[in-house]
Amino acid sequence: MSLSFACKPFDLDEVVRCGLGLSKSEMRVFSASLRHAEFNASGLAQRLGLDRTTVQKAASKLLAKGLLKRLQRNRDGGGYEYVYAAPSKTVVRERVRVIAGEWFKAVDAGLEGWP
Repeated sequence: MSLSFACKPFDLDEVVRCGLGLSKSEMRVFSASLRHAEFNASGLAQRLGLDRTTVQKAASKLLAKGLLKRLQRNRDGGGYEYVYAAPSKTVVRERVRVIAGEWFKAVDAGLEGWP
């Protein structure tokens, strides 16, 4: 979705990516995580056509930013694997709304002292 602000259109994905401070690969992983209830790094890497380590690194950074949670699933034959899950879309939307609101407040405050 493209948004227009005065003289420049903005892609909503870019607004979200910038607002949340995500790299392009982190945004790809995050967007995909919002479409899947749970995923493991190998499965998501295959779906996105990325290297597993790329997905793992992005997932680690998303975990640190509170945009993913990691769960340990025990395998039937022994051992375990980590699966990841994103917060609800409602939680993400609200987080972006807060960030956009802060941006608006900063612009508004800046306009007070403008010329």
